[in-house]
Amino acid sequence: MRDLRLGLRSLWHHPRFSGLVVVTLALGTGATVAVFSVVHAVLIAPLPYPSSDELVMMDQMGTTGFRASVAIPIYEDWRDRTSSFETFAMEKPEAMRVDGDEGAEVLEGRLVLGAFFESFRVQPVLGRLPDREELGPGAERMAVLTAGFWQSRFGGDGGVVGRTLSIEGEPFRVAAVLPAGFNLDPEIAFYLPLGLRAEDPAWTDRGTSFGGWVVARLKAGTTVDQARAELARVTAELRSEWGRTTPGAAVLTMRDWYTGDVSTPLWFLMGGVALVFFIACANVAGLLLGRAEERRDEWALHLALGAGRGRLVRASLAHVSVLATLGGLLGLALGAVLLSLLRGALGTMLSTPFLERIEMDGPVLLVLAGAVLAVTVGCGIAPALGTGGRMAKPQRDGWSGARARLRGGLVAVEMALCVAVLACTGLLVKSVGNLQSVDPGFSPEGVLVQRMSMPGDRYGSRAEIEAARGRIDERVRAIPGVRAVAFANLYPFSGTNWEMLFRDPETWPAQEAPSVLYTAATTDYFEVFSIDLVRGRLFTDADRRDAPPVVIVDETAAELAWPGEDPIGKRVSVDDVLVDGEYVPLWRTVVGVVPHVRNYDLAQVSRIEAYVPLAQSGGCCRTTWLAVKSEGAAEGLAREVRAAVNEVDPSIPLYRVDPTRSVLQRETGLHRAVRGLFVCFGLLALILAMVGVYGVVSALATRRAREIGVRMALGATPGDAARTVAAGGVWWIALGLFPGL
Repeated sequence: MRDLRLGLRSLWHHPRFSGLVVVTLALGTGATVAVFSVVHAVLIAPLPYPSSDELVMMDQMGTTGFRASVAIPIYEDWRDRTSSFETFAMEKPEAMRVDGDEGAEVLEGRLVLGAFFESFRVQPVLGRLPDREELGPGAERMAVLTAGFWQSRFGGDGGVVGRTLSIEGEPFRVAAVLPAGFNLDPEIAFYLPLGLRAEDPAWTDRGTSFGGWVVARLKAGTTVDQARAELARVTAELRSEWGRTTPGAAVLTMRDWYTGDVSTPLWFLMGGVALVFFIACANVAGLLLGRAEERRDEWALHLALGAGRGRLVRASLAHVSVLATLGGLLGLALGAVLLSLLRGALGTMLSTPFLERIEMDGPVLLVLAGAVLAVTVGCGIAPALGTGGRMAKPQRDGWSGARARLRGGLVAVEMALCVAVLACTGLLVKSVGNLQSVDPGFSPEGVLVQRMSMPGDRYGSRAEIEAARGRIDERVRAIPGVRAVAFANLYPFSGTNWEMLFRDPETWPAQEAPSVLYTAATTDYFEVFSIDLVRGRLFTDADRRDAPPVVIVDETAAELAWPGEDPIGKRVSVDDVLVDGEYVPLWRTVVGVVPHVRNYDLAQVSRIEAYVPLAQSGGCCRTTWLAVKSEGAAEGLAREVRAAVNEVDPSIPLYRVDPTRSVLQRETGLHRAVRGLFVCFGLLALILAMVGVYGVVSALATRRAREIGVRMALGATPGDAARTVAAGGVWWIALGLFPGL
């Protein structure tokens, strides 16, 4: 206790030194705990399910390397021919209209099949969860509610089980309520049986991606690599049995499935902040070494009076522990502020459960305590261990050569780490700049997109849907400032994925046909997104359902299928048509070529693309994107577009309203956030390194004051004296620059 009191007293006697040490530690620990809180919650902490490391997600891997949703027959083959999995299930996302007393709204739902709930080993808050038989073909209309939807729609009513919920105009019985925190996707409102879609002809078509993915639990002791190997064997068997292309399986852990896009940037960020922390520690160590040098005579006196080295070590540890504790506490407060800023920056990139898990919990506080302890031991013992017989001897020049080299070495380490951080910052700034300069193949300027879903109980036929869509087109075009209007099943960076087979009998056998991104759109789609025509023509009003089937391909597809040839007039199939209860290829004529559009990732080329007239696409396309091109900013159009749709039918919901420019900005949001943080880390590292250099040079000047006085008395100029002192610091700076580079 006496040593601690002496340590506290020293704070008041040397406030500037103590403040500098505390602030340096606070900056290093604050940034570290903030970033580690995010990394721990997103990439380290277990998911909120029992034995969550056994949960995996799977989808199809096409022949071109792009992933797509899973066809039902493929799902059944994987399930029946593998032994690596304890449970096997399927999940299909779908936005559905839910009717209520205050009107209809479109909510995100999931259609599930197989042992879905068993895979998660979840217990409901209310009711009973359906088993695999109840989710399959012949399922009754039942709904399992998420905790969030239960609270928002039913106010947490404990008697909700057995009540009826109207979804897409059909009554669904509420079967159960899931616990809070179950969903990694916060938008999900309910789960329905996928078996309700068993009458769809696509259910039995191996070439149709059904829009879902597989959720499975590995058997105890089975690794992901073993599961991948087994599925690769199954894929080889299926390819030998079926003439059409059989896709492979992409198997990911559930964590990688949800965090794959952010894991590398977050680990990179963690590495950067770790370098800053080490710079702060080196700075503190240098400051404490300088302080120990100032107390050399004091400690020599204590030794002369009989104090042991252990006594001095305890005093040094007490002094440093006080500084480290204060720095850690201030760093904790600073980290809380930084963490709130980080959560805001990552809000559009991580699902709500991950954001809610980001907090300074036990593991984070343990890391903070470990950092404080490491600083205390490393920076507290080292100066005191230099005491002993050498310290008891008179010090003529006041500057120990060994300590000078040690402190200079710390400056060199600081400079090396600082240069490394600055180099990474420069690379990030350049890479993000390159990413932002990539031509996506379309222009987002002035484009507003929103999801539109035609109620099934009001628009039962394709003719009714197309008639309503035509009336909406007329009303929206009448809005002042609107230049073009289009409807499509997807648009660039919408997150929607329609993958078909690109079949050309002259180029590939059926089993080698690559996958193609399939866009069904109305005539003005290319004008709305400013996609230029390279060759041929665009869609016209003459491309009706009863007209000859046509297709527009991108340059990548044209070069892949017909290198060096004119693709106009070529025949190709990119979708199927139902004939006598069976899907067969629909052959289309290529009428145009457009540039390649990057639909998913600016950093890499997307899969080849094909566009077909919406009127000639399969199915009703009941749910589409409504895209509006305006002469000015798109942000002000949403209300007027909603009013125009209401004039046609107020029951048609519009949702996910977003200017396309914002969608594109979100695509680079994480990269820009990491770049901004690294710029801050680089500046912080530079400041800390400058403080370290200043400390060494000022200490050199102080310790060599007598020598400098003698030199000046013998005729040296002030410039000569400054160069003499600076040379000692420049040497260590140069020594650190080269390893850092």
